[in-house]
Amino acid sequence: MTTPSRTWHIVWTTVEGGGVLAGPPLQQRIRRRLLDAHRPPDGELLHYLLTPTEIHLLSRLPPQRSPGDLARAIGNIVARWVRQARGDPGIVFVGPYRAHAIETDEAARDEFRMLAWRPVALGLCRAPTHHAGSSLRATLGLSRALGFDTLPPLRLFGDSVREARTALRRRIADRPGAVELRRWELMRGMLRAPGQAGTFSLATRPVRGMAAALVAGSQPQGIDGALRLLERWVLLKLGCPEVECLAALSPPVGAKGRALVASLAVQLDLCSAASVARHFGRAKRTHDGLSTRSRRPGAPGHAAGAGGAGSDRARERAANSWAMTSGGPLVRGDRRSGQPVALVVSWRSAARGPMCAATWPARSPARRGSSRTG
Repeated sequence: MTTPSRTWHIVWTTVEGGGVLAGPPLQQRIRRRLLDAHRPPDGELLHYLLTPTEIHLLSRLPPQRSPGDLARAIGNIVARWVRQARGDPGIVFVGPYRAHAIETDEAARDEFRMLAWRPVALGLCRAPTHHAGSSLRATLGLSRALGFDTLPPLRLFGDSVREARTALRRRIADRPGAVELRRWELMRGMLRAPGQAGTFSLATRPVRGMAAALVAGSQPQGIDGALRLLERWVLLKLGCPEVECLAALSPPVGAKGRALVASLAVQLDLCSAASVARHFGRAKRTHDGLSTRSRRPGAPGHAAGAGGAGSDRARERAANSWAMTSGGPLVRGDRRSGQPVALVVSWRSAARGPMCAATWPARSPARRGSSRTG
């Protein structure tokens, strides 16, 4: 049985202060190198995009060829050409290449759409078909192919050339919204999510999957914004839609809510438990201790205090009886408006065991006093 070929989106990004890939002569050399690296039987080039700061490839590779093989055949040579052109032996690209597997033909068609609008998002042109450093114009028949084989990309969209080009035009006519575009940039590693690294410093980190959806759908678009979105969602699940933040709840319920946020953040690889503690203005040890005491029956404050005792007890019972599982994407975005529509994390009943049992490992009797937030 023959193993089918696989489609990959491969991207290189230049160092800050880019523009090093600009200029028709250099871009023509890069284009020829891209075509040469995809000569049969080495694979099929479905799409390429050259900008002053990025190189994008949509490549279908045979099983015996990995994205790393293709990247080495292109990246090292292009970096040498750039150094020669600018007369500087410095770094050209930000780290190594990044490769993202495209699992289905439908996903490949969506990738076409995002790549078509990438030059517009970078401010290089006003419409996808206006950018000269892309294979889109040749695929649509708007310019000469000049060695680029248009049949492989057209086969993704239809059986005949006319049908395929009509379907491709229809697909790229739908401009991605701001949230959808930001999520795609985060998923492909072109952007990193900013977050609080320490008391007075900021740092960025890569995010993927549902964490990228949370960052893209939050305000501000960063780790802190994603944590606020998770905090708001936990408040809704605890039956407190009128409460602005977890700090406004009674200590037991607030501690459990913060533990839920920390557990989700770690599970989704959004950030560490220590980052969640800093977000809530607590040291990690204090944060862990509050979570542990709030789950311990008979602890001070476990029973609701004065004022709204029944409500606090109900909220605490709700926090103790729910556990989280990642049953679907956290954020569903509307394609046209780009706004988040709903949070879709499923909850399951947990009559026994620690809260967030789906993500916290069971504690051994010897370590009963210890605590983990993720």
